[in-house]
Amino acid sequence: MTRKRTFSLPDDLSDELDRAAGGNASAYVTEAVRERLARDAAVGRIDELFGPPDPEAMDWAMELLTGKRPATPAT
Repeated sequence: MTRKRTFSLPDDLSDELDRAAGGNASAYVTEAVRERLARDAAVGRIDELFGPPDPEAMDWAMELLTGKRPATPAT
């Protein structure tokens, strides 16, 4: 069973979706949402088992994985 949903996307993201989806944006978005929900559930389970990560360790890991320094919160 499926349910129709309507979402708004910025033009640039919508254009990227059209290019990446190969003509089936619905299937592409469905797969992306499933992956995100599974990742969020895994992170939640890790937090339950070990507690939330140390913010400095998270900053280090994000910089290592993305090559970008995390934004410093405004004080």
